[in-house]
Amino acid sequence: MPFVIIDNKEEKLEELKQANSCPFIEGDATHEDVLIKAGIKKAKALTALLPSDADNLYLVLTVRLINPSIFILSKALDEEGERKILQIGANRVVSPYKLSGLKIAQGLIRPTLVDFVDLIIRRQELALYMEEFIVKKDSQMLNRNLAECDIRRTANVIVVAMKKPGEDIVFNPSSEATIETGDTLLVLGDKEAIHKFQNIYL
Repeated sequence: MPFVIIDNKEEKLEELKQANSCPFIEGDATHEDVLIKAGIKKAKALTALLPSDADNLYLVLTVRLINPSIFILSKALDEEGERKILQIGANRVVSPYKLSGLKIAQGLIRPTLVDFVDLIIRRQELALYMEEFIVKKDSQMLNRNLAECDIRRTANVIVVAMKKPGEDIVFNPSSEATIETGDTLLVLGDKEAIHKFQNIYL
């Protein structure tokens, strides 16, 4: 996906300049003119990763006013910040300290599961992919159930979860689950199988 980084820290910008692989804009991300220069009006998503919850709160508010339909994922350092950032307009909030704590605990209780998830996320180390797809109105899956689509035999992928608009995620959906426009499917398979699934059904 095309992206641009906004940062005002000299050392970070120097790293980006040397890498010469990431487009960036020098400036304060909480300033409206900098955001507009970065293309926020037509952007599909924003990740708010500023150092403090107060900065991220202000950034989320500013972006939501400029582009009401944008998807916003923000960092929050504590539960109070998480609650406020969600209230002000973020779609998702990630707490790095909370996630780290949970991962440490899971690493003790379910180490193999943690290793497996890490491999999927990092991807370079395993030819296994997990992708999400939104069903469009011209999809070959439309108004058919999972059994009728016969995805496992045709494309050799597994539908791990399914989410209908405005509803909770359903893990391991029933073979009788009907697929409709706007449904999100979480699919697991190797790169070739994922590509085949996308070509056949979407």
